[in-house]
Amino acid sequence: MEQMKILLCCCILFFQMYQVYGKTTNNAPVAFHQQEIINYKEDDFIIAKYRFINGQSLDNLRIHYITLGVPQKNNQGEITNAILFLHWTGGSGKEMFEHFKKALLAPGKPFDANKYFLIFPDNVGQGQSSKPSDGLRMAFPHYNYHDMVALQHSLVTEQLKISHLKMIVGTSMGGMHSWMWSELYPEFMDGVMPIVSLPHAIDGRNLLWRQIVINSIKNDPSWLNGNYKTPPYGIKSIWPLVAMMVDGVPHMQRIIANEKDATNYINNAVLDSTKQDANNIIYVMSASKDYNPEPLLHSIKAKIFALDFTDDALDSPEFYQVSELMKRVKHGQWTLQKGTPFSYGHFTLLHPELWIDQAERFVQWVNQ
Repeated sequence: MEQMKILLCCCILFFQMYQVYGKTTNNAPVAFHQQEIINYKEDDFIIAKYRFINGQSLDNLRIHYITLGVPQKNNQGEITNAILFLHWTGGSGKEMFEHFKKALLAPGKPFDANKYFLIFPDNVGQGQSSKPSDGLRMAFPHYNYHDMVALQHSLVTEQLKISHLKMIVGTSMGGMHSWMWSELYPEFMDGVMPIVSLPHAIDGRNLLWRQIVINSIKNDPSWLNGNYKTPPYGIKSIWPLVAMMVDGVPHMQRIIANEKDATNYINNAVLDSTKQDANNIIYVMSASKDYNPEPLLHSIKAKIFALDFTDDALDSPEFYQVSELMKRVKHGQWTLQKGTPFSYGHFTLLHPELWIDQAERFVQWVNQ
C-alpha cells in the first residue's frame, strides 16, 4: 500500500504538486546536497507587453526560471554549453530540477552541473510564471504550444543572451516543445532529447483524456464559468482518471490487488485533487491543439534522441510507427524502453535513474 501512495503522489505532480523520489537501482544517484549546487539562481523574466498568437495580450508577463552550473564562453563571450530543460504539463522548472538533480545533474552524471550551464524555466500558465489563477481566471489570454515555445526562446535569447544551445531535454509536454524547437529554430541547438512525446498530432487516448478532464470541470455547475469560490467538484470526480492514465499498466496490476487497494487509490487521488486550480488545468490541457511536428520532420538539423516507454498508456507509441517517422529525421535515434511492474508508465519520466543509460548515450552522441 505504501508503494501505491507514492504512485498517487507521483500522478499529482502532473499538475504542479507531485513530489516523488526515485527508487534505488544499480544506477543509484550519488549524494548531491544543496550546498553542492553550483551557482543556483531563481529569477523572473518580465515582458512589458506580450502579444499571443491569437491576438490577445498581457502586460508584464512573467516567466520564472532557474539557472545553475558553469557557463563556458567562446572568444566572443557567448555561452556555448547551455542545456534547456522543459517540464511536463502542469509541472515547473523547480520540480523538474528536484527530480533530476541527483540522477542527472550531480558530479559525474550525464548533465553534470560542473560542466554545463543549465536552464529550467516555468512555462506560461504554470509554476511561478503568469497564469490564470494569478487573478484573471478565464480572462487570462489563451495560449498554445507555439506561444510557450516562443516565450522559452525569448527567455534564452533576450534575458540570458544565449544564441545557441548545446542541448534541449524535454519531458512529456516539454518533449513536444523540444520537437517544436528543432523545427522552429533548426540551427539553434546541437542535440534534442524528447522523452515520452511523439512527433505526431495529439489524438486517441491522449486527446480524449484531455477533453474528458476539461469537460468534467466545465460541466460542473459549481465551476461558475471560472468564477468559483471553492474547487469545483468536477476536478474531484475526474482526478482518479488523471492518476490512472499517467501510470504504467504493469505497475498498476502489481499495486492494486483487490477492491480495498482500488478504493484507497481513488480516495487518495480525490484528496490530492483539492490542491489544484481548475482554470489553470483547463488552460494547459487546451494548449496542445496546435502541436503537430510530423509534416516538418525532414527539416530538422539537430541530433534527435527520442525516448519512449512500452508501458506508457497515455502517449502509447505502438500506434504511430515511430520508427518510420524517425527515418524522416536526418540525424535521429529512437529508443523504446521496456516497461516493467517497477516502472511508472508515462511518469517513468520522473524516475531518471531508470533511464540514465539513455541520457548518457544522448550526451555522448551529441559531444562526438
